[in-house]
Amino acid sequence: PSTSLEIQDGLTTTGAVLTLSTKEPSVVANDVLGQINFQAPLDTGADSDLVGASIQALATATFSDTVNATDLILKTGASETATEKMRITSDGDVGIGLDDPAGKLHVKTTGVNYAALFETTDDSSSAAPDVALYRNSATPANGDDLGHLIWRGVETDGAGSPTLTRGNYADIFCEAQVVTTNSESGKMHLRTKKAGSMN
Repeated sequence: PSTSLEIQDGLTTTGAVLTLSTKEPSVVANDVLGQINFQAPLDTGADSDLVGASIQALATATFSDTVNATDLILKTGASETATEKMRITSDGDVGIGLDDPAGKLHVKTTGVNYAALFETTDDSSSAAPDVALYRNSATPANGDDLGHLIWRGVETDGAGSPTLTRGNYADIFCEAQVVTTNSESGKMHLRTKKAGSMN
């Protein structure tokens, strides 16, 4: 049977609230604050259930009156276990396919398919889908970089047990040459790395 959560208090700014609260006297990093599971029986008539998906809140630091650092984790089922597919960190970073995003949005895949695909079903003459790089500066100036598309790969120091690091091999970026309204001018740069230097 379905279960609903309902409230009528005349406060449309609040609505119905479901609270999962731990009563532990102290909360430290990696403590689970609460979890919602979506599950079903393993087989018809089985006593145990299999978790198909879950939403979990995980503390990432010791809680105090001023610290409540928490990650929100979304898991979905695969091969009889629910594995992490998305994580929103306490500082607002979002990781898809990994638990330690290195930017505001970090997508990781182990396959050869697209890591990201933008598609529109619009059949008009408009140019779409669009991807915008917007530098929203309060003090724009001539010569500002407006954004980069970077091709990055793995580098090795060539030693017997090589140290692998990330490195940029090529990029395209736009420079604002003139930022005066109605006189705007821009310049595109295409660079590739040769002998360790971008050119």
